[in-house]
Amino acid sequence: MGKEVSGLSSLKEENKKRMKELETKLGALEVKELEKRNKKVGSEEEMRDKIENKEKEVDELKEKINDLESNVCRRKSRGESGGDGIKIVELERLIDESVKMIID
Repeated sequence: MGKEVSGLSSLKEENKKRMKELETKLGALEVKELEKRNKKVGSEEEMRDKIENKEKEVDELKEKINDLESNVCRRKSRGESGGDGIKIVELERLIDESVKMIID
């Protein structure tokens, strides 16, 4: 009976040791998962910021295009071909460049 008690005691110690090892591994996995999740959230926030900045850029360029187009229309209706200000051709070129920037 003494051998059985001794055997059970050593088995109990081995189980405790194994349990501690598994708890340590579990803790490490939980930390890795948390770091991964935080990195993902950070990346998503960064992408949202980039998208928001690009949308602002697009809005500014659209506004610039509208201004340029109205300027071109005004000059065409007056029959101006340039002279003292920006030429119509130059305005149309600026509009085309702005459209390309929006698309890119």
